[in-house]
Amino acid sequence: MSIHTGRGIESDLSLECDVCVVGSGAGGAVVAQRLATAGKSVVVLEDGGFHSSDTFDLTERNMFARLYQEGGARATADQSMAILQGRAVGGTTVVNWTTCFRTPERVMQFWAEHHGVEGISHEALVPHWARIEERLNVVQMRLDQVNRNNMVTWRGLEALGWHKDLLSRNVKGCAHTGYCGVGCVIDAKQSMLVTFIPEAVAAGAEVYANAWVERIEVDGRHCTGVVARVRDPRSDRPSGHTITVRARDLDITQQFSIE
Repeated sequence: MSIHTGRGIESDLSLECDVCVVGSGAGGAVVAQRLATAGKSVVVLEDGGFHSSDTFDLTERNMFARLYQEGGARATADQSMAILQGRAVGGTTVVNWTTCFRTPERVMQFWAEHHGVEGISHEALVPHWARIEERLNVVQMRLDQVNRNNMVTWRGLEALGWHKDLLSRNVKGCAHTGYCGVGCVIDAKQSMLVTFIPEAVAAGAEVYANAWVERIEVDGRHCTGVVARVRDPRSDRPSGHTITVRARDLDITQQFSIE
């Protein structure tokens, strides 16, 4: 069981599994790990490549091209806002700045009132947040770790009597170099790349990097298959081969915890 980069795929592949997970970021990696640990056969398809920390050279020129969608140039349709979205095994967790916070209750109320989201309450998610925070070592930063320019903001808020607080981050042994956006060379960032993806693979999941999902086949309301185009990891161009994944007719109704 391993992470496949696409380099050794020289013909079309047809795979069968219990569950096919599209994407290996914060959502997909956790789903893959939990299901694989529960004994399900899992295939993960990831658009981006597989890049370990020893390949991070701390330059925006190289790392934006490797780790971001559209080389960091992705934007909204009207070009008014940049979207710095990760594109690699581990997803955006590989390049984000590690700020972690729980979904505010007012946001969940908005989802319920305006989007009809039911069955997910803030209170019900608290124990799950607590477990994931423990697993990813999410801890609040200390005031002595705040740099000088941010301390100006801190003192200003204090003088105005406005609310202020310190952020929590998913790091372990952070060197505070400020290079989070181009990948962590010491694996201090507890991204999916160094946590849930390795655990999913150890439990038997198969991860296919450089596999852009082109089509999800459906029959009525049921997904019957997923077709991905394989990219050459060296050129990032389509290799001409595809991966077709068929998931077994599996009723997954049991509850999975983060533990």
